[in-house]
Amino acid sequence: HSHIEAALTGRLEQKTKQNAKLLQVLPSYTSVPAVRRIAATHLGKWLQHPGLSMEARKVFKSTVGSMKNCSPPLDDDLDAINDILDMHLKANLLNDHIEGITNIVRRIPSTEVAQHVFLKLLRDELNHLERDPHQSLNCDHLKKINAVHNALPHGVDSDGLGTAILKLLLNREGATIGRIRLVIRRLSSSLGAKLDCCKLIESLISFDVPSELWTIDDEEDRGRVLLECMCQLVPLPEIPVAEGRGKQARRHHGKQARKGPSPDAAGRLRQKLRDARKFLVSWCCNDYGSLLDPSSKSTTSLHEAI
Repeated sequence: HSHIEAALTGRLEQKTKQNAKLLQVLPSYTSVPAVRRIAATHLGKWLQHPGLSMEARKVFKSTVGSMKNCSPPLDDDLDAINDILDMHLKANLLNDHIEGITNIVRRIPSTEVAQHVFLKLLRDELNHLERDPHQSLNCDHLKKINAVHNALPHGVDSDGLGTAILKLLLNREGATIGRIRLVIRRLSSSLGAKLDCCKLIESLISFDVPSELWTIDDEEDRGRVLLECMCQLVPLPEIPVAEGRGKQARRHHGKQARKGPSPDAAGRLRQKLRDARKFLVSWCCNDYGSLLDPSSKSTTSLHEAI
């Protein structure tokens, strides 16, 4: 494998132009982790090259399809995933990019990889929100997060998203709690019922963080995120679509009552709210309560409330 890696690296470092013949043989060697890592660093350039794009798509597919499903993931595969996520492609390649990212999490449907992918995509989304808080729900970063969430098995999606959110809080990477809550609201709006906020609450609470790095301020920020998830559990009532145009349609629309949930949906919602309440009481007693000063007024008020 080391000889293959050295030969490929040497070929790519040459100043000669890359040609389609090199890309044609690469899929035969993507079973080698180092080849996947090296190929991923050049995929963005190859995919946007008019003469190489067709063969580059095959290399992209083979690179992702050869990743090893193991825990922990291989370092070479994590490096390849980072390079794939960092690709800045033209608009006409967006669907190919999203397909490649979703194939990664399908190939390795683990919490570690899900967290890794979500963390990178959330950072990008938060950076864009900092520049434009009113960006569309159809923005590219949100599309990628939605696609990854939908591609993951139930449970792994919430665990990966929850641990990624807490890592943002822990590392204090310029991500304010307000923008994180805004991302959760945007995800809830775009994913709808597919986002299981009750499971996300459980994941946010069950994730263990290093106690020496985690302060009461961090725990209170986690509480704010939990509160946001609790709010998103209750869906907005549906508004009937008004027929016609102009003032008549608006008058008709104003007379329509908002549709409430069906009896079955209401029953499921009540159960989720009960489960979420249990998780929150457990977090309040075991996690948040343990960080409070026993002599403080807040602790006394907490015990009285419980």
